[in-house]
Amino acid sequence: MKRILAYIFVALALLLFVQQVEAQVSELPKVSGLVLEKGTGKRISDVNVVNTRTKRVVFTNAFGVFYIEAAVGDTLSITKVGYGPLKTVIYSNDDILLEMQPGIMLEEVVIARRSKRQDMEDILRDYSKKGIYNGGKNNARNLPQ
Repeated sequence: MKRILAYIFVALALLLFVQQVEAQVSELPKVSGLVLEKGTGKRISDVNVVNTRTKRVVFTNAFGVFYIEAAVGDTLSITKVGYGPLKTVIYSNDDILLEMQPGIMLEEVVIARRSKRQDMEDILRDYSKKGIYNGGKNNARNLPQ
């Protein structure tokens, strides 16, 4: 009988502990915000918003609005492909407005491998085109060695 009472007591203690932890997590107020593109004011959807302290992750909706559990002093990390990352600290529970800078679009870059022999031939070809020595009849292959 004492053993059963001990198990019941331990179970009740664990239940109270779990409820207390859940209450602490849900005590965080929800902060809402709006994410816009800097310069155009266009609302940005599917932006990743992370509370760096609690590791809570949410995404903005189709209108650029998000709601996240955060306390004053928490840091939000805001990221989206094609935009520069943004970090902000929560100073109050008021709504926040965030502007993300669009990323820079790079032109296509072609990387070609060339041998040292090809590079040397290009240098010699450029030298012979200059034509400033020998009356314009430069030939790098006929230079004295």
